[in-house]
Amino acid sequence: MIEAQELAGRLRDGGWRITRQRMAILSVLCRASAALTPQGILDEAHHECPDLGLATVYRTVDLLEDSGCLRRVHQTDGGEGLALCSALHGHHVLCTGCGRVAEFSACDLAQTIEGAGEETGFVISHHYLELLGLCRECAQNGERAA
Repeated sequence: MIEAQELAGRLRDGGWRITRQRMAILSVLCRASAALTPQGILDEAHHECPDLGLATVYRTVDLLEDSGCLRRVHQTDGGEGLALCSALHGHHVLCTGCGRVAEFSACDLAQTIEGAGEETGFVISHHYLELLGLCRECAQNGERAA
């Protein structure tokens, strides 16, 4: 699990100031077990920083994405959320029962990507992989995958 101080250090190393607004956002992201929307981040961070604005959340989200600390994920409701990432090349698995998000780094798609490039004539430069299913707790509680 990524700690807020670790994220703050990564941003500081990149030359960014760590304000109390940014620290509140980092704390919320580090505590989250599910992907959050910018509005969800704002709602949670207001407990720590009542004067935080949505524009600051969006700027910080952009900064974290550019720094490789945050990745956009598709949520089971069709929306888009944000989840922390620690691996330079990683992917996420999302629970369709409770919304929990976990990162994994194993990705052996080299042959598939090469084949897709050959078949389509594209030069593939990036890929995104998300897996959906039930976390251990939801599976044990008899939830059904959406």
